[in-house]
Amino acid sequence: MAVFTAAISLGMAGNAAAYNVTIDQFYIEKNGGQYVDDTFSDNIAPPNGISVFGTGTTAVTYSTLGGWTESGGRAAANSINGLNTTSLTSGNPLTFSRARVNSNTNPTDLIRGLKNDDTFEVRGLFDLSSTLDIPGGYGIRIGDSGPGGPGSDRAQLSVRRSSTGDFSVSFADFDLTAGTVTNLDADTLQSGHDQILLVLTRATTSSGITASYAYVDGGITDIGDNSALAGLTFQALSGASNVFTGPNFARAEFYASESPVQVNAPGVLAIFGLALAGLGLTRRRKQP
Repeated sequence: MAVFTAAISLGMAGNAAAYNVTIDQFYIEKNGGQYVDDTFSDNIAPPNGISVFGTGTTAVTYSTLGGWTESGGRAAANSINGLNTTSLTSGNPLTFSRARVNSNTNPTDLIRGLKNDDTFEVRGLFDLSSTLDIPGGYGIRIGDSGPGGPGSDRAQLSVRRSSTGDFSVSFADFDLTAGTVTNLDADTLQSGHDQILLVLTRATTSSGITASYAYVDGGITDIGDNSALAGLTFQALSGASNVFTGPNFARAEFYASESPVQVNAPGVLAIFGLALAGLGLTRRRKQP
């Protein structure tokens, strides 16, 4: 515990012009059953995934931006291996790493993928020893970005470091068509914890995406085990994001970034998709 406490102190102190983010597990539940469970324990980094989709046999893969590494049960994104580019809307430099699940985007196939007739929950367990630049962030997102473009809607739950150095857990809604970002809610990040579990939920087929989080201390928690999660204390953030105003599919991802652009500035849209839609390393297989 002392090691983790010291590590988060270092993380909150920050490392100029750098991020170093580690994720312990990435899990998606679809219609009450396991859809994706990546524990990052095969030492083969994204775009490879360790699990298969649902109860099928098709391997999970990611489309990635920036280089990822994997060891010791963690996937890691470091700004040294990140994608360096310039925002098309603000002109600001940015560095970005993203791993998006290659789930099905066929609008006529309502069986595979995360579609508008599904309920689902996306969970990401991150180490709070992760370091962030000023400003920077890491977290999970659900959006309707397909192979051909950035999409129109996105829900984002992240740990963010502001330009003043303050840390928060932030929930935001992106309308990529209108070019607007709505900050729905935020809590101050608590220090002294080992990990944070970020959760985005679509509870019914007619509801929007809601956000919650919990701190995890003192050992390994399997975030795919709902009985284990019952022992955690979750904090809900206000508001909801609708990712189905355009296409009828959604895809989930985890990411890390750094940029002079704040999350409430219009130029942040380039960080989170517009400038990066066609770039990066992509491996695609048949999409379940």
